[in-house]
Amino acid sequence: MAIFAYAPTLFSQAGLDPGTASFLASGLSAILMLAVSVPATLFADSWDRRTSVLTGGLGLSSCMFIIGCLYATDSVHASVGVGRWFVIVLIFCFALIYVGTWGVVGKIYASEVQPAKTRAAANSLAQGLGFFTNWLVAFATPIFLAQSSFGAYFLFGGLALFTVIVLALFMPETRGQSLESIQDAFHAPRWGRHLHSLVSSVG
Repeated sequence: MAIFAYAPTLFSQAGLDPGTASFLASGLSAILMLAVSVPATLFADSWDRRTSVLTGGLGLSSCMFIIGCLYATDSVHASVGVGRWFVIVLIFCFALIYVGTWGVVGKIYASEVQPAKTRAAANSLAQGLGFFTNWLVAFATPIFLAQSSFGAYFLFGGLALFTVIVLALFMPETRGQSLESIQDAFHAPRWGRHLHSLVSSVG
């Protein structure tokens, strides 16, 4: 969620005055993200982990790509047009999709896939990498925005889409599974099983 560290800048870039941009980025966004994250956490076991991260990732990448296209086609103007409001709504959508999917499932999944003896260390490493990634995004975002109004959005959208592809190929489902079956699933990736089934059916 490092993108929201620069939400006032992003909103100002879209044409809002600094006061309104700060209010939307700090006050309203916090309320909305809390309203989404609480039920998302409570009902996390109501849907599959893969479904959550794949649909969430597609939503995240779509938000970034659409914003990038709006800026690339010069459809966002500070004082006129609806382009700026599309950008603002999509930034909110990005944040809400993240806290409702990746923000919840990522922490659950990191615990589910680890045996008890490595769970604490693995979770600590995962959290540390998460903080490092947030710092990296926060560090790089102003540099990207200074060079291009749309390049950063295409970059982050592409990274999100690449992550979705990797997860679709290699992420086994863990909801309702025993630790033993989860470990077995990691030794037989989904794409490998599908390829084996296809080859067997052809042969």
